Amino acid sequence: MPLDPARLLAAPPRVRTLTWSPRDVLLYHLGVGAPPSRPHWTLESRLRVLPSFAVVAGGQDVLSALDIPGAESVDRTQVLHGTQELILHRPLPAEGSARARTAVTDVHDKGSAAVLGFRTEAADAEGPLWTARRLLFARGAGGFGGARGPALPRPPRPEGPRPPSTAFRCARTPPCSTASAAT
Repeated sequence: MPLDPARLLAAPPRVRTLTWSPRDVLLYHLGVGAPPSRPHWTLESRLRVLPSFAVVAGGQDVLSALDIPGAESVDRTQVLHGTQELILHRPLPAEGSARARTAVTDVHDKGSAAVLGFRTEAADAEGPLWTARRLLFARGAGGFGGARGPALPRPPRPEGPRPPSTAFRCARTPPCSTASAAT
């Protein structure tokens, strides 16, 4: 069954309650390599939260956005995470709970694939925490006859040769002898 853009766009937003603790924040910080020399990233008594934690807060995952009517035919093994945008409205608390509302914003037919756009808005009792937008590229889910959608802008190419990001210096050894043994 091919994707039905009208059904996907008309699907009610998915609403979930997300909760996290200082332990979750610390594990995230260690996982992304927050420097232990900066105690506010790794010391519970002074803990601040990296903004990117909002992407995984409360056990969120990219594919859970596909738990909606109209996306049943998407083979999750063929889904690629296309883009992600995160707007933080205020610093995240080290421990908290938020109500997250995720809705489909775009459905584009790229021929052999589909591009699905999602928007998540999360808020706690004090107000908005973050807004996240993402595009998922679903291989094999295209060809349903929908709009192709806009092309993503290409990043600018650097002009001229670019210096290497890393250089290694090694001592050279003399080349091996290529003389063959006489028979």
